[in-house]
Amino acid sequence: MLCKKNLTFAPDSLLFYNLPIAMTSTQLILLILGLLLAFTIVRRIISTAFKLVIWAIILGAVYFLVTGRSVVEEFSPDMKKFFANKTINQLMADNCNTADEDKTIKCRCLVQPVYQDMVERLGKEGVIGLENSKIRMEGEMAKSLYNQTDDIKQCFKQVKDEKMSFIDRILCIFKQKES
Repeated sequence: MLCKKNLTFAPDSLLFYNLPIAMTSTQLILLILGLLLAFTIVRRIISTAFKLVIWAIILGAVYFLVTGRSVVEEFSPDMKKFFANKTINQLMADNCNTADEDKTIKCRCLVQPVYQDMVERLGKEGVIGLENSKIRMEGEMAKSLYNQTDDIKQCFKQVKDEKMSFIDRILCIFKQKES
């Protein structure tokens, strides 16, 4: 059974009510000055943070007006940025037949499937004919990208699995050496 305390709400039972708080005038002045100083410091910190946020918003807006792109687009690459202002042949030249492993993976998993789809739909002459029109080239690349989405995802998943299996093999070697 729980013990019940006799609770009353009389002023005498309030916390700190009976504690004598005796301060000298010097202590009271120091307390007030300390509170004012703390208030001033907090106010300045908040004011500075607010000014920084306002300046960041203004700079972001100016950047958007000048370039037409958001600041987030600069730090998060996406497919539009990868395909922007390039033809499929330029992408093949930039990403295929290089020693860079990342570009080789992009070539195998992204550029080649898009190129193969464009060749199947338009023929080699049609793809070459698109070199003159950037807008049509981007549109056809977008169609091919959409058509090959499943194959592209599967290829990147396969590459990821290959890299993970390589890491697993290395970990197994270290585990065997420890035993």
